[in-house]
Amino acid sequence: MVEIEMQEFVDVVERYKEQDRGIVPESRLFYDLELDSFDIIALICLIEETFHISIDLSHEGDVETIEDFYRFVRLHSEQD
Repeated sequence: MVEIEMQEFVDVVERYKEQDRGIVPESRLFYDLELDSFDIIALICLIEETFHISIDLSHEGDVETIEDFYRFVRLHSEQD
């Protein structure tokens, strides 16, 4: 499991969404942040680049909120 702090993760999402604060672990990816599948892929690439990790997307997961996404990334990634 890769060690990433939640606030660091949120900061990357805020940077992607070009927002200053307002994103919390309970924020829903599709409803609150209005991300679509293209946005998710672009965000995954940004997360990989920022934290120098590779995320294994072959695992299915129930990802609805920032917190769910954070857990998924931590569980299914490895350091480059």
